[in-house]
Amino acid sequence: FLQSDTNYDVAMRLGVLDRRLASESAILDLMILASCDFFIGQLSGEFSRLAFELSVANKGFVPPYMSLDTYAWAPRYALAHLPDWWQEPE
Repeated sequence: FLQSDTNYDVAMRLGVLDRRLASESAILDLMILASCDFFIGQLSGEFSRLAFELSVANKGFVPPYMSLDTYAWAPRYALAHLPDWWQEPE
C-alpha cells in the first residue's frame, strides 16, 4: 500500500497514511512471517525478531532459519560498536 522507502511516521502525521490500515497490515505481516516453515531475515531488527520469536512459540521448536546479519542472533547488535560494554571483563 506504500513504497518500502516511505517514512511511515511522517506519512501518519500528514494524514496520508491510515493508522488502522498500517497497524492491521503490520500484524498480518507478523502472522504470515511467524507461520513460515523456514525463516530468512534480519534478526537485528525488532520486527523480524518478534516474528521469529512468535514462530518459535507457535511451533514449540526453533524452525530452520538464516540470519542476514553479521551475527546469527544479535540482541546487542545495536551496541556492537561498543565492544567493551557487552564483553566479559578479563
